[in-house]
Amino acid sequence: MVSVELGGLVLDIPAGAVVRRGRGRKATWLFTSGGRAPGIRRFEIRNDGRFRVQFWSPDLRDLDFDDPLDFSISLGPDFGVTEIELDSRLRLRR
Repeated sequence: MVSVELGGLVLDIPAGAVVRRGRGRKATWLFTSGGRAPGIRRFEIRNDGRFRVQFWSPDLRDLDFDDPLDFSISLGPDFGVTEIELDSRLRLRR
């Protein structure tokens, strides 16, 4: 199972719903929603460590967007954690 956490909101992608595309350094692990993971529309992790998560109407009303949010991705026993800041359109501040 893959779990994505944003400021305390935890969204899970079921086992088997993430598939590998490509080979070697250009390989990508990809999930595109088909109703199997409420809250996540698209999830992509590249072999170089870059990733993209597109949320689909999760309940974000209780999150405080004025402060950085804890963000984590867990893939089985592996995980990564950081803080992110979002703008007023809920896009990553750069």
